[in-house]
Amino acid sequence: AFLQAQEAKQGFPTALLQLIAADQISVHVRQAASVLLKNMAKRKWDDFVESDKVQLKQVVVGVMLSSPIVVRRQLSEVLAIIAESEYPQRWPQLLPELAQKLMEMVGSTALQTNATAASGHSVSPEALQTSSLIAAN
Repeated sequence: AFLQAQEAKQGFPTALLQLIAADQISVHVRQAASVLLKNMAKRKWDDFVESDKVQLKQVVVGVMLSSPIVVRRQLSEVLAIIAESEYPQRWPQLLPELAQKLMEMVGSTALQTNATAASGHSVSPEALQTSSLIAAN
């Protein structure tokens, strides 16, 4: 009953996302918050206050990509729910932002792979192949 009362309040979805993004919070709490946010978005995305919608769209991709996998799975569903309603008309920056963040992640992975190779530590053939593919692009 308490959570249902909170769901109707302006700022609650944004507060949930801030909790989810907080690295110092237990992953289990972050996962529970992400499940709640996903269920809220499924039930009532259209009823969210516009300011909450704007804030969620601004940060959900970054939070999703920097979260542990159990949280990322939930946030990817949140992203899909929002995109179904908002993209492309009310969220044209979604694909450019996703592409940019993913390229940053790929670049970071390539740097880590190259740093590991340069340090003399063993590198798997798969990592070398990935690094070569990244370098080729």
